[in-house]
Formats: sequence, C-alpha cells, structure tokens
Amino acid sequence: MQGLIDKAAVNEFLLKAIAAISVAIALEAFGLLLVKLIERALKGSLHSRDGRDMKWQIIRRKRLLALPQLLIRGSLLLLAIFIALEIFDLPIMPFAVWVAITSLVAVLVLRRLFENAVACYMLMLEDAVGIGDKLRLGNCWATVEHVGWFATRLRDENGLTRTVMNSSLMELIRTAESGSQSDVAKAAS
Repeated sequence: MQGLIDKAAVNEFLLKAIAAISVAIALEAFGLLLVKLIERALKGSLHSRDGRDMKWQIIRRKRLLALPQLLIRGSLLLLAIFIALEIFDLPIMPFAVWVAITSLVAVLVLRRLFENAVACYMLMLEDAVGIGDKLRLGNCWATVEHVGWFATRLRDENGLTRTVMNSSLMELIRTAESGSQSDVAKAAS
C-alpha cells in the first residue's frame, strides 16, 4: 500500500493546494478592500433627501452597495478559478471560451432584465424616486409603493395599482427633468 502512493506527487499537490488557498485569501482581502473603497466613493450618494421613509433608506443603501459587491465577488471568483486552473496545470482556454459564450448568451437573452436592473440602480443612486413619492403620469397622480429591481409599483388616486418597468420610469423622469414637468412631477409626501 505504501508503494502505491507517490510522496513527491502528494507533496507537489499539497504545495499547489496551499498556493491556491493563499491566492483565495489574498483575493478575498482585495475584494474587501475594494468594497470599502466603493462604499467610500458612494458615501455622498448614500445620503438622501429629507422626509424619506427610513425603511426605504435602508433598502436603498443595501441595494446601492450590493451590486458593486456582487460584481467584485464574481470577478474575483473568475480570477481565482483561472489562477487555480493555472496552478494545477489544467487547460484554461475551454473554461474561458465557456465563460465568454455563456456571458454573451445571458446578456442577449436577459437584456431587458439588465436594462431594468441598471435603471433601478441609477434611480436609487440619483435618489430620483423612492417609496412614498408622488409621480404624475399623464393625467393622474400616483404614489410609489414599491421599487423593485425590475419594476416599480404605483397606486393612483383612484386606488388602481400600476406597474411600470424601471427603464420606462427612468425615461419619464429624465424627460420631466430636461423639459416640461407636465409628464412626471415629483413631490415628497
């Protein structure tokens, strides 16, 4: 039994494993540093207008910080996988091609979802709309009840609930800010 195990191969594997673990720890520390830097960069955007709902403030802050953290973690995970493949002398190109094709297909298939998620992030970053705000959509006023990653739920003066995709809401708000404020008017309640 002793002769079947090559001690040199086991030692080499253990050295590679220790190197991979060291790289993972270093990347995790680097990720934490980047998150702190992003939090510091977003500090001005994390404050909001007076009169905002405190629950909304907590949700907004969490969402504003979650997306950069997710992107950093995902990027560092990919980097760690590439480094691990290199450390263990495994082919990198098939994995890189798979990642590229999968990312391209995901972006093409989920384009509308990405547009609405980015619009939500921009609306929150600019503090353009929040829970309790009143928006004028065409002829009627509506109160923002919920701002989701993809859509915003509004309740109009007649009690009807309307769901507006965030990319459409962002266009309406930008139009109102750049020109006349007749399409969308905002008022904190």
